[in-house]
Amino acid sequence: MKNIIQDLISLPKYGKGIGLHRMNALTEDLQKTDWWQTIKPINIVGTDGKGSTSAIITTILSALNISFGRYTSPHLFDFGERMLVDNQLISIEELEVIANSVSKKKAIFLQKNKNEQFNAFETFTAIALQHFYNKKTKTVVLEAGIGGRYDSTRILTGDFAALTSVSLEHTEILGVSEDLIAFDKMDILNTSGTLVVGQMKPHLLTKIKNYGKIKGIEVLCIQDYCQVHQVKYLDNRMLLDLEIDNWRIDSLEINLLGEHQISNVQVAVLLLKRWLKKYYPKISAIQFKKAINLGLKQIDWKGRFQRIHQAPNIYIDVGHTVNAFRLLASSIQKMTPRKWLLVVGFSHKKPFEKMLRELLPIADKMICTSAYHRGSDIEILFETAQKLNSNNIEIKKTTNIESAIDHARIIALAENMDILIVGGLFLAIESHHYINGNDAKSLAFF
Repeated sequence: MKNIIQDLISLPKYGKGIGLHRMNALTEDLQKTDWWQTIKPINIVGTDGKGSTSAIITTILSALNISFGRYTSPHLFDFGERMLVDNQLISIEELEVIANSVSKKKAIFLQKNKNEQFNAFETFTAIALQHFYNKKTKTVVLEAGIGGRYDSTRILTGDFAALTSVSLEHTEILGVSEDLIAFDKMDILNTSGTLVVGQMKPHLLTKIKNYGKIKGIEVLCIQDYCQVHQVKYLDNRMLLDLEIDNWRIDSLEINLLGEHQISNVQVAVLLLKRWLKKYYPKISAIQFKKAINLGLKQIDWKGRFQRIHQAPNIYIDVGHTVNAFRLLASSIQKMTPRKWLLVVGFSHKKPFEKMLRELLPIADKMICTSAYHRGSDIEILFETAQKLNSNNIEIKKTTNIESAIDHARIIALAENMDILIVGGLFLAIESHHYINGNDAKSLAFF
């Protein structure tokens, strides 16, 4: 039955044009149910931070005993990560039954619409929504794939959404400027809804607020409602004092690292505070604060500046944008001083030079390598790193992940260094797989 996963990740990545009508066909039966009519969804859009924000929200919901479905992408280790119900992965058996049902709906639609083509994300979204319906969750937290206006998750939207971050991405689809991209993402939300916005550039926030007025939505920016005090970075977590929407939570322990995660926490808590006030008014401030403390202390969100090994310390990060690397570097500079050996490899077609400019200032040594899946040319990466090496650190290259990690371990132990494996999802997860004694080449990604 595990062949069903291979079948799913082998589906076409792209459909034919905008696919909201295809999503409508796949969810037509669901839309007639009481569950669909009464569900109170939370939609998450943004360039970076969508997954972390979704995980923070659902971790707090779990602490409040509010049943949820969480739809995120991509998966890191198991396809079932994409569609959780109350922290439980969908089983292979459930996945196969629902996938077969969705396939039949697709076939019926394609018989009448010969020139259409479903993409994989549409299929995954339909499976997730059916699974959440089957489990009768009280809410769903839906992470958009690309943008918001035409994203598959827009088929189920409500009165609350988060816009975590905005930077240039998918410009051929979303627009050639950050404001156009932001407006596309904001269109996930219903008119008269509430949008919580993460850290943004001031000029972009001005445009977002004005577009919100045009749309008739309430825009809450964390810069206006939140303050952070006394941030302490530890090996695998953070401690901070937080003010959110006239609340103060001191000594908040977060099982995550990075200042970008602080922004995500603020977005998640501010959104949930307003969402609970509207839909669960009987939950007291004391109950909510206890849930925040419990949830953030226990949150498990793999691959995001995560320590995966000790002696030597090895961290991985799945960030893949220039802004993600900038925030990661800023976070490392605020940690207790230590020496960092970076194992670096980007996916092909990524802007090597811009990314390396963010990472080189935090590196004491660097090893250039390449992931098996969509890995870039090592020679080009190595030459670019050497060209930008203004601090004259030692930079080496290896032909594969295994030799890069083996070599990094020897150096780190001998010179008391921490290792950071960075460059993108494929490098991080393949490395994690190898460090845990598995074959890095055996992984299948979508």
